[in-house]
Formats: sequence, C-alpha cells, structure tokens
Amino acid sequence: MSELSTAALLEQFAFERVLSSSTSTPSVYLLGTISGQKAIVHVLKINFDIPEQVDDGEAREKARTAVKEVVAFSKVVPIEDNDIYRWAQAWWPADRSSPDVKLTLIYPATDVHIRKYETQKRVMVEETPEVYASVVRPYIESMPASRIQWVYNILNHEKEADRILYEDPHPETGFLILPDLKWDRKTISTLDLSPQYLSAIVFDKSIRSLRDLEKRHLPLLLNIKNSSEDVVKRNFGLEPNQVRLFVHYQPSYYHFHVHIVALENEGYVGLSVGKAHLLTDLISLLSLSDDSGPSLLQEMTFAYTLGQEDGLFRAYKEAKAIA
Repeated sequence: MSELSTAALLEQFAFERVLSSSTSTPSVYLLGTISGQKAIVHVLKINFDIPEQVDDGEAREKARTAVKEVVAFSKVVPIEDNDIYRWAQAWWPADRSSPDVKLTLIYPATDVHIRKYETQKRVMVEETPEVYASVVRPYIESMPASRIQWVYNILNHEKEADRILYEDPHPETGFLILPDLKWDRKTISTLDLSPQYLSAIVFDKSIRSLRDLEKRHLPLLLNIKNSSEDVVKRNFGLEPNQVRLFVHYQPSYYHFHVHIVALENEGYVGLSVGKAHLLTDLISLLSLSDDSGPSLLQEMTFAYTLGQEDGLFRAYKEAKAIA
C-alpha cells in the first residue's frame, strides 16, 4: 500500500468515469487512476450533479469538469486506513468547522471493485441447496484470502483496534463489535442516520455465510445477540427494541458478520427483501433444525438479486443455472 497521504493520492487522481451515484445515500463512486493503477473514490454528500453516461465528447467533458469540482478539496483529514481502503473527512472551503463529506478511497482498485460499484441491471435468482453446492460454494472457495485481508487485520488488532467496542476472544463463540467506518462516532444523530453503524465480526473463519450455520453455532449467535444489545444500550442508550440485528445474503464479503442498525433508519438499502435476514430468524431456524445433519438454513432455497456484472452472476451463467 502506498505511503503517500490520502490528500496526496487524491491530487494525483485522474478521472476515467462515474461508476454509480445515489441521491438517497447520497454518494458517488468515481473510477480513475493514480500512478497508472486503478483507484475508486467514494464521496458522500447530499447529492451530486454528475452524469453517469459520458459516451460523447461533450458529455465526457461536462462530467470531467463536474468531477474536478467534486474532488477539489481544500482540506482532507484521514480517519483510518486498512489494506487498500482509506477513509477521510474532507472540506471544500477549509474554514468550515464541520467537514463537507466523508470519503472512501479504494486504491489500487480491482476489476471486482469496479463491477461492484458500477450501475448495472439486476435479476432475481433462486439458490437451491443443489445450486449452492454446485455454483455458489465453488465461487466462494475460489476467492483468494487477500480479498478479506482487511477483515483479518481487524481480528488481529493490526487495524482499527481503537474502534473496538466489545471483544469476546473465544475461537468458536467469540467476535468483535466495532463501528462501521461510514459512521464518525461523534453524534447520536449520525449514529441513527448512518447506513450501517456497527458490525459484529466473528473469529471463526470457517463460517463464510449463513449457509455455513449449523445448530452447533447457536451459542455464537445468541452471544452476538445478547452482547450487541448490551453494547448499544451501554454506549448509545438504545434499547434492544430500537435496533435491527441482521445478516446479508449474499454478503458483501465472505466472513460471517452481523449488522447492527438503528430501527429508525428506514433508508438503509441493505434492508431490502431477499438481502437482509434477521438474526432472530436465523436463531429460530437453527433451533428447529435437527441435532445432526444439515440445518434448515442449509436445506432452504434463498431468493436474492444479483447484478449482471457480479462475478457470482457469471458463475450462474457459466453453470447454466440461470436463463
């Protein structure tokens, strides 16, 4: 990873195209290069008037001009870095007391990152246990460990150790709870409005997703539930009935983790049907599973959406498991 500061790297950022933008988040993902290597800059603000389609010269120049205004920060203050990810607060007029945006820099960015954040058509798929065994599990197992090195950095206390709110070091039932770097930890209002503010990350590396959960993992899930409720009560004054604990499927990274989000945050896109699965539901399904043999989670059919640029979508197509 480059030793240059985030501000110095941003000065070298050469814009190529807009991957995607959102007025509800609101944010924009910008693709470019730094010293010849791909880089992604995620800038979070109220909204951005930047065209995503830049097919003709005039539109491309308009986008280039707009992007120059977006990344022309007068002040950049780093928050944290972990592997290829950097987070910072940035100001346009440096004399403002509060930062204008929270930004994420992914550098160097891979084709996987580019496909993840680019606007794309989505389809609904149905994953049977057979499809999981023949398509999804081989896809997960093909991923290099380096893809989640940043997770191991956290678990090993090499990065973000000062952000840890709770830790149970038990190798089977233990986990860490820490704020997501989308949240600055400064105000409860930010806590309530942040898309994703706390995560519980387990130490057991054998659990990649909810498909790996068996009845023997009930103590782990119950430990996460009880400890998470205690953490949000003790640190933020939120009662257990004021937060959601849920798991994504498919997850954004294949190391089991639980999201902890304020109930009032209805705008979080990760709450969509087919994406978020409540922790209490997972606990109930495991409780109803046989003591031996596959769990109900391993025998279920899951329906979820996939972007057509997603690597898993291509695995479905290659296996002819989708039309």
